[in-house]
Parts: sequence; structure tokens; C-alpha cells
Amino acid sequence: MTDEKKRNIRFAHLFSTNEEIAQAMIEELKMNVQIKTVPSLKKGATSTFDEAYDLLQLSKIEGFNHLILVTDAFHTRRAYHAFQTVFEGTEIRLEMSAAQNEIFTESNWWTSDQGISAYVLESIKYPVYLLSSRNATFIRND
Repeated sequence: MTDEKKRNIRFAHLFSTNEEIAQAMIEELKMNVQIKTVPSLKKGATSTFDEAYDLLQLSKIEGFNHLILVTDAFHTRRAYHAFQTVFEGTEIRLEMSAAQNEIFTESNWWTSDQGISAYVLESIKYPVYLLSSRNATFIRND
């Protein structure tokens, strides 16, 4: 999990952070897992490329040589591409592990609004990521 960019809206305090959600899941599943947040290079990650650059910096500091990236199955291809692009030329080995989504799968994504949103967004985001090695400058990330 990476530092997320702080919401700059009046009611930001009403939304759970990724860390709060992760902690609630750990407690619900009665797991004994420590949360380690990857520090951000620019006051919070707003994209998969940001997360990749943040993790690369931490990996160099910590001396990591093998990482297993866990993310939602629907965007593993884009995430893996972004991380491969950023980690190119390093000795750090990357693997991908798709996490199961409890709301939709590859066989029923069109039956939920979240599934449809994920499909449409990934259909747009993936080509943008293929054409770039970092955040697209014409897209605001605020």
C-alpha cells in the first residue's frame, strides 16, 4: 500500500483512507498482519506509475530483489506493465498475483455497476499506459 494523496475537499474526513480500509479488513478476517505504507515521492500516489516509482525507491533503500505485486485481477495487465516500465534496468524481479474481487469476476463483470466501470476505465487506461512511461501530462491527478 502506498501513501495516498490527501483529498482536498471539504468532506474528506468522511471518507475512509486505504489504510483504514486495510486495517478494518485485517480485523474482520482476524489476521495478524502489520501494515507497511510505502512512502510517496510526491505527497501521495495518484496513479499506478506513482506507486511503481514509490516502490522502486523503497526497494532500493531496503535492498529488495524480488517483489510480488498483488492487485485486483481486472487491472493486473496495466499494473504489471507500469511496474515493468519503471523497474526496467534494475535487478529487481517482479511477479504479479491477481486478487479475487468479491463483487465481480471476468465472467460476470457486466452484471454490476462497479464491474462495468472497471471494464470501461481499464479499456481507456491500458492504451494510455502503453504509450507512456509515466503519468500522462494532459491528465490531472487531483
